[in-house]
Amino acid sequence: MKASGLYPVLAIASGAQALGNLPTVAETYWAQTQRAVEAVGIPANLAAAGERAKEFVREDAAKVAGQAVQWVSENPGTAAKYGLMGVGLAAVAAPAAISSPALAAAGFGADGIVKASIAAGAQSGIGNVVAHSIFATLESAGMAGYGTAVVNGVVQAGGGLVVLASGGAAIASGGDAAEKARL
Repeated sequence: MKASGLYPVLAIASGAQALGNLPTVAETYWAQTQRAVEAVGIPANLAAAGERAKEFVREDAAKVAGQAVQWVSENPGTAAKYGLMGVGLAAVAAPAAISSPALAAAGFGADGIVKASIAAGAQSGIGNVVAHSIFATLESAGMAGYGTAVVNGVVQAGGGLVVLASGGAAIASGGDAAEKARL
């Protein structure tokens, strides 16, 4: 059985005979993929996009950065609110980027409680830790156990609240220009 047409991968699954034709199937599939990529112009489009990116960095990036710095200096309150919204969105999108370092800093490590840490001090004050308590959940999260989902969910909820509060404050205030006009 020889692989041909648009479905050479089916030949791989069709049995032992296809395994003997594997090099032919792979070559056919690769050739078809190359023809498809060339037909839609992906290499040329990627090269053109790369050139446009280089041009932006050479000519426009410094100007855009200067405009951003000027806007922030003219609108510090709004910039801070938008910054908080960004942090909140990051917490919603990638909660582990916040929870993992925070847990490690507190002493909830991958191998358990870290000696001479905040978590170690808290555990010495608690004594025997009750299963599924807040402390046990934090310890589990530090060790990538069941507590990870709980802690990341709490971080996401907090991030959502930050987004809502900072976004609402930014909308309600009408921006720094409106605040200055009120004064």
